[in-house]
Amino acid sequence: MRATYRRELKAKKLLEVHGIDSFVPMRYGITVRAGRKEKRLVPAIHNLIFVHSSLQRIREIKLKAPYLQYIMREDEQKQKKALIVPDRQMDDFIRLAQTYSESLVYMEPKLQVWEKGQRVRITDGPFRGQEGEFVKLAGIKGKSVVVSVSGVVAVAITTVPADCIEKIRTDETAPKQAKKQMRIQKIR
Repeated sequence: MRATYRRELKAKKLLEVHGIDSFVPMRYGITVRAGRKEKRLVPAIHNLIFVHSSLQRIREIKLKAPYLQYIMREDEQKQKKALIVPDRQMDDFIRLAQTYSESLVYMEPKLQVWEKGQRVRITDGPFRGQEGEFVKLAGIKGKSVVVSVSGVVAVAITTVPADCIEKIRTDETAPKQAKKQMRIQKIR
């Protein structure tokens, strides 16, 4: 569910008072209190709260908390229904989120299908704008972006979060390849 205007923790307290299980994914963040920086647990995704209860019970609570809203999705018949997460999937997510690991990157739920050799562009961070190939390297957990000078040298960037990478369409690379070919011909 969504708890508008960053009221996810307020909603969690209300649900607890009524005996309803809920979960707000948290992460460590730096906050400033009375001029001092503190490392504290803060919501990892604002306005998001997972609620484990029956729809009837949630309807009763929503009367007391109009800021608590359903997240709607279309079903196979294109009808809007409240999003329901399977228990197993939710348990796995909670177990992972409760590690509070700083290496976790929370992303928008876009389906990203990366293929070996897929041309990608880094969209954020110190390597912003860099282009390369998305690959799996032996001995390194996860995937990497490899930037290479054909036949000369390759550099693997292994610290790029997946939400900072976008696919490059083949029609975007065509003009660059044509320019590269022209430069090669001029050199010869």
